[in-house]
Amino acid sequence: MNIRKILIAPILVLALVPSAALADFKGKCIKVKDGDTIVVLYKKDIQVDIRLNGIDAPELKQPYGIDAKRFAESLAYDKSVVVRDTGMDRYGRTMAWITLPDGRDFSEEMLRVGYAWHYSQYDHSRKLAHLEHAAQDAQIGLWADFNPIPPWDFRREEKAAKDIRLRFRYRKSGAAKRKSREKAGAFGEQIGPK
Repeated sequence: MNIRKILIAPILVLALVPSAALADFKGKCIKVKDGDTIVVLYKKDIQVDIRLNGIDAPELKQPYGIDAKRFAESLAYDKSVVVRDTGMDRYGRTMAWITLPDGRDFSEEMLRVGYAWHYSQYDHSRKLAHLEHAAQDAQIGLWADFNPIPPWDFRREEKAAKDIRLRFRYRKSGAAKRKSREKAGAFGEQIGPK
């Protein structure tokens, strides 16, 4: 009976106490990859890739992608930030809310200046939705563009184009195949005994 209690107690503690992986931590932003992904140095030697919660910024190849990255750098690069870890995304990045040194929320600031979309598919915050709509109404940042393409649509189109390029990359036309066989001797003189 005592053995059961000893085995069950740690399981209950783990279920009731938040995971250490989900704890807040403070670290220095050592890199800004784009408008919604940064790298934070944790405990002086662990680099943590962080994907900001609640937003999706333009890809670097998209209009305003570089602008979003530069603005994100002005907010966080080489500064101490507080990371509120909320889990991992499918790419192994830590999903988190970031508090800037002056107490502002990183995701909110990106929306406020129009350099991100509210990622409403995964976040249902009314505040973030309101910030996105305010930037749209003011036509600032990417909202100054006539028809901004959301990054999730851009990524889907890029993937489709890449898939098409890969399919046709290894496909040769009939003329190219014949030429290839001729060079290899398929239609030339036969080598060896007849």
